[in-house]
Amino acid sequence: MGLATDDFDRDHARFTAAGVTWVRPPVDRPYGRVAVFADLYGNLWDLIGTTPGGASAG
Repeated sequence: MGLATDDFDRDHARFTAAGVTWVRPPVDRPYGRVAVFADLYGNLWDLIGTTPGGASAG
């Protein structure tokens, strides 16, 4: 599952402050930055900050 954001750094910081468990740290990809977190039920989510002209989560 993916969650797209227009400001990756802002949302990553907010999620971290809220106690989100990061499974994979942020990495740069051709389409933008991505980090993986687990929700309360163990489902994995990608936080995706797209770059202009890049792909978006869908």
